[in-house]
Amino acid sequence: MSVATENFDWVADLVREKSAIVLARGKEYLVESRLSGLARRLGHGCVDELVTSLRTDSDHGLHEDVVEALTTNETSWYRDPAVYDCLREHVFPDLIQRRQAERALHIWSAACSTGQEPYTVAMLLLDQFPELSRWNLEILATDINDQVLEKAEEGRYTQLEVNRGLPARNLVKHFTKQGTDWQANQGMRDLVRLRKLCLHQPWGGLPSMDLILLRNVLIYFDEETRRDILGRAARLLRPDGYLVLGTAETPTGASDAFEARKFGRVRVYQRRGNDEVAPDKLRELATDIWSTHLLATTTRIDSAVTSPWVYARIPYKGAWRGELILTCQTSLAAQVAGHLFGTGSVSASQLREAMAEVLNMLAVPLKSALPTPTILGAPKVQLDDHPRPCDTNSRYRGAIKGMTYELGLVSKT
Repeated sequence: MSVATENFDWVADLVREKSAIVLARGKEYLVESRLSGLARRLGHGCVDELVTSLRTDSDHGLHEDVVEALTTNETSWYRDPAVYDCLREHVFPDLIQRRQAERALHIWSAACSTGQEPYTVAMLLLDQFPELSRWNLEILATDINDQVLEKAEEGRYTQLEVNRGLPARNLVKHFTKQGTDWQANQGMRDLVRLRKLCLHQPWGGLPSMDLILLRNVLIYFDEETRRDILGRAARLLRPDGYLVLGTAETPTGASDAFEARKFGRVRVYQRRGNDEVAPDKLRELATDIWSTHLLATTTRIDSAVTSPWVYARIPYKGAWRGELILTCQTSLAAQVAGHLFGTGSVSASQLREAMAEVLNMLAVPLKSALPTPTILGAPKVQLDDHPRPCDTNSRYRGAIKGMTYELGLVSKT
């Protein structure tokens, strides 16, 4: 017995509400095949009876079961091998070179299903880049389906599952035989952090990412949802990070946010319009400002000022959106304020006013390196108890007479 039209529409609406996945007319066969097991388990004669019952049932747990049953979980090891060749030969070497100072990489495997993708990435890092053994590595793996996340957390797979693309040498090296199954070794599982996440809902708590794997999932969403997800991915991606989509996917609807880079027959994406201001340019500007506005004499700081750091930022708006951020020790800010105000002692308000002036002088010439038209907003300055490092590759760190500062240009596009 086929699923009645009104029941199919109810299931499609439920799935769209909970996951944003679109089930178009013609997918009745999918509902029939995916929900038949649930129907039998609940004692219904057919899927149509199950859905008719659910439409008047307020049991949200059963509604979640329906959504999970209809979530596509197709996956395999080293799916699309050329993609992993690209990661090994181009993407990871580039990121490793750029992150030498930080010694950290943050990777996100979105819609990870039962974990084959994040564990494949973990094997790639462990086997090909032993220099990362002392780095802070994290592969965040997310999915909407609780059942597949539980399986990924355990890292345990049947012989049939490991036969789908996992080379024998990797199986022996990274897995341990557990009865008739194979379980990922603890060292590899430690690199992967599992979390439930719905791509169409807020992504609270995610760090900036060096690499986002968003493969073979966008095709299930409508254009508006795809555009929203890609826009948020662009904001989450670090300026020099990489986005990898499925082989049949492109950032359609958000093409202004990304530009493609082609390695062989594989396309990866980076944020568009983020040709970073070279750190040398920031160093040149900072050196000029300090040499102009820093005196050799010592300026005292009012005893009411106890914060050791000054944090200042000024926004850019228009064609390029972002902030110029300056963090420096209060003692250095005092030297600048002493020169600007011509006094041997400065207050908190004078420190803030002086650093706002410095920020304006830095921000104006930087506009020439940004897309037009771009305008400056008002600077904001606060005294702080801790330094705030800039999460950007466009930054310069320096010191004058042992007093440190950092200047960074952060995109919000």
